[in-house]
Amino acid sequence: MNNVIDFFSRKSYQEITLRDYQMNDELTDQYGIYIGCLIKQDVTTIRSLVGELDIKSEQIEQLTATWDALNQQYYEIIQNCLVYLNLPKTMNINLDKDSIMISEDGHAWVVHNYKDK
Repeated sequence: MNNVIDFFSRKSYQEITLRDYQMNDELTDQYGIYIGCLIKQDVTTIRSLVGELDIKSEQIEQLTATWDALNQQYYEIIQNCLVYLNLPKTMNINLDKDSIMISEDGHAWVVHNYKDK
């Protein structure tokens, strides 16, 4: 597993899981109360799942950050387009609920309450 690199975090699988186990060891030393010993199969399964969960968590954080940046860029472009279209003041567009549909040749429509339809 040393040469397996997580696509999103660009870290090795071992680096991600080892770091978290080191933190767990420190917390255990400071605050832990011993409760018993697990069988080897359960230890292997649990530690493997924890490693995968850690990797997925990092991937989710990276994807969320990417999505937030793209979403912000989308809203900025849409706002700019709505300004230069010079829409009448009576047309109220709520970008959280409404959807802007754009054809390949640039024609634009708003569908109000898109998420409710």
